[in-house]
Amino acid sequence: MTVLLKGPAPILEVAKLKVSGAVEVYALLWESAYKDIRIDQRKRLPKNERRDCGGTSEWSIKGLADVLGIGREKVRKAIKALLNSGFISIDGLLPTQQGSKKRQFRVTHPGQLEARK
Repeated sequence: MTVLLKGPAPILEVAKLKVSGAVEVYALLWESAYKDIRIDQRKRLPKNERRDCGGTSEWSIKGLADVLGIGREKVRKAIKALLNSGFISIDGLLPTQQGSKKRQFRVTHPGQLEARK
């Protein structure tokens, strides 16, 4: 499912979760996903129109913690709260150069989801 991210991020709704670090994590994931503009080859659109946005972000928990300057445990709790409330979802696992796998997050808005947890 691809989602076009339109308008500003729903920061006020994320802030209502009252989880420390959730706003910062969501804002960074939103910006990263907004820039993900992989082209869907199945659809034929004029070149000047924006195509299906991937809406995904490949940030690791360690990377988010380093960039935001907050602890990894705080980032984990924020991601868990965002997952449970439907603001992000896990789109899959991607292999890394070290052989392990890292999560790929899909940024969504609960109003755009057909089915929620």
